Amino acid sequence: MQILEFCKHKIEKDCTVKRHRLCAIAFSRSGYIIASATNRLHSDGYVSAFSLHAEEMLLNKLRKINAKHRFGYIKILVVRFAKSKGWAMAKPCKNCEILLKMSGIQEVSYTDESGTICQLY
Repeated sequence: MQILEFCKHKIEKDCTVKRHRLCAIAFSRSGYIIASATNRLHSDGYVSAFSLHAEEMLLNKLRKINAKHRFGYIKILVVRFAKSKGWAMAKPCKNCEILLKMSGIQEVSYTDESGTICQLY
């Protein structure tokens, strides 16, 4: 699937996290890519309570471009790729799930350990 390869490339290019490397990508109803984001480490090199998850980074980008108003229906795919073992579980954490629902995202999917796309809601 081309979108998974896009996400893998994005993670390899932009993600500064060594262990949990994720990409979140937003689509319009027609499949147009609106925005994408990866999780990132703080400059001190450690993940802290103030680090943003890929889903949070993506929501910030969507707010900046007023995507909800411009596109209406938005669906998000969260992908995780580990250097050592390939695809990994990318189900959003409870906090990100709540943020996505509160932001009005209509559809959220994620990849599992086999790279299969699973529907969260």
